[in-house]
Amino acid sequence: MQFSLKLMGAVAAVAMMTAGAVNSAHAQSEWPSKTITWIVPYGAGGGTDRWSRILAGSAADHFNGHGWHVRNRPGGSGVAGWKWLLDRPADGHSILINSATPVIALALESKPSVNPVEDVKICAFVSAFRSYTLTLKDSPYQSVDDVVTAAKAGKKITLGGTQSHLLGQANFWSSLGVELTYVGYDGTGQANADFLGGHVDLAGVTGTGATGLAPEKATILVNTSELGNPEGLEDAVGGPVKTAADYNVEGLSFMRWVGVHPDTSDDICQKISDSVGTLVKDKAVTGLLKRIKEEVIYSPMEEAQQKYKSAVAKFQKAAALLK
Repeated sequence: MQFSLKLMGAVAAVAMMTAGAVNSAHAQSEWPSKTITWIVPYGAGGGTDRWSRILAGSAADHFNGHGWHVRNRPGGSGVAGWKWLLDRPADGHSILINSATPVIALALESKPSVNPVEDVKICAFVSAFRSYTLTLKDSPYQSVDDVVTAAKAGKKITLGGTQSHLLGQANFWSSLGVELTYVGYDGTGQANADFLGGHVDLAGVTGTGATGLAPEKATILVNTSELGNPEGLEDAVGGPVKTAADYNVEGLSFMRWVGVHPDTSDDICQKISDSVGTLVKDKAVTGLLKRIKEEVIYSPMEEAQQKYKSAVAKFQKAAALLK
């Protein structure tokens, strides 16, 4: 009798384990099975938040009928929301959209609180932005060659911008063997004001910033990213714009990435990648993004993961130039 009870107990335990495995597999096959918590690690109204609200409007059509709960978790240059993700289950129902900002902030820390490679599983890129070098119309530096010649002759040349922009700038100019003096700003408004006021010689700006100042007040010297120029840029600024590739430099762009808890299965991450991929092509989404002058540059999971690791390494190398 005692043997029979033990045998029955063992059979029951195996049955429970089997049922658990089946339920787990079923949960993964049915992902998502509930509302997605879409984490925005910045305040309401910013670029990442605007992207998220636009995507959320059509999300249910691409996420198995389940909508999103957009949660703003600002703080620490995007790191606080990242940490919040790490405290949530690794089931693919908590998804973080982020930018290069926290990766750069972590690269500048001596003891980073988050490992930018190990503490996230990247599922996709939805976009990226470029950093352009601007010079004033009456500046003596009207070409990249002018800057290189003057800097190598010992002229002190200042370049202003936010941290992310300066990282792309430092990567490009150092690759040409040029040492510039980089002036960091907390926001683009003050950076642009000082540039227009002649307090810095050059400025690092986004494409929107470039088209807002060129060609009336400034000239674009170069697109310092590895991305080509967007359609219509040359018409908007009145002439061709050279890229980092024209100078045999591996440029640096700043990705807008989508990731999950690092313990999330590859299967779920791939499903997130596929769902995001169809979502960013939705006509309702692309129409609204175009209205706010945002560009979809989508990369699926494997490609995004490779690009992300490469970008982190570049950021860490370029960050050393700004310390």
